[in-house]
Amino acid sequence: MIADETRAQEMAKRLMNGELLPEKGRQSLPAEAQPYIYFIRETRTGHVKIGIAKNVRLRLGFLQCGNSSELEIVGVVPGDASDEANLHDRFARLCIRGEWFDAAQDLLDFIQNEAKGEMFEEITKRARYR
Repeated sequence: MIADETRAQEMAKRLMNGELLPEKGRQSLPAEAQPYIYFIRETRTGHVKIGIAKNVRLRLGFLQCGNSSELEIVGVVPGDASDEANLHDRFARLCIRGEWFDAAQDLLDFIQNEAKGEMFEEITKRARYR
């Protein structure tokens, strides 16, 4: 059972990164050149997910599919898995579950001051899913 869950998680991760799409479909995805750490807010609760993806818009779509509340990208910064882990550690006291965090003022300040640059504007164009 655990092996099946691990395999399913790996397949989902590869799909979200566009690795399992046919070459034609992969080319049509709006992929960023490097991984980005994203901050996605659940509008009903205000909770913020801190995650990493090469294609933040695609990740939003996958997350939205499994969430009954509207989600929105509120910040994006370039980074890798170690940067994501550092942010999880930095805001660990706010962790609700997994990668979801309470939207305390210091997290919101970080997003406003560090994650609202040009890449945020580019990635969030047409990025809202309903």
